[in-house]
Amino acid sequence: MKLKTSAIAVLAALPLFATAAPTGEQLQDRVFGSVIYEYYLPDQDKGQSAEWAFQEEGHGIGLQVGYRINETWGIRAEFVRQSLASVTSNVDVEGNRAGVDLVYDLGTYPVYLVGGVKNFTTARSTSAAN
Repeated sequence: MKLKTSAIAVLAALPLFATAAPTGEQLQDRVFGSVIYEYYLPDQDKGQSAEWAFQEEGHGIGLQVGYRINETWGIRAEFVRQSLASVTSNVDVEGNRAGVDLVYDLGTYPVYLVGGVKNFTTARSTSAAN
């Protein structure tokens, strides 16, 4: 329920940032994307929890695409395929993570703040990671 409430709040806020539809060169400056590679190192609680499938460290690779609504705000979507080791066995915990974020650019510094919703689905792999 929390996830649905958060998603509704993010989607409801989007019209507040709406501007005139960009064309040509403006659109090229506003759309961005990249390949993501990440190393995942969870806290100790996840390695000891059946709810978190006894996850340990791992990696992920995926894609993100975004749109700059204006100079300060943007929105992005991501999809990442993750492979995490399990503390309890030699079998990987594999899954997909998808999400949508609002991005706030601090402007003065090359730093931005991100907030959004993510969904991570897992399944035990049949192959062992050595």
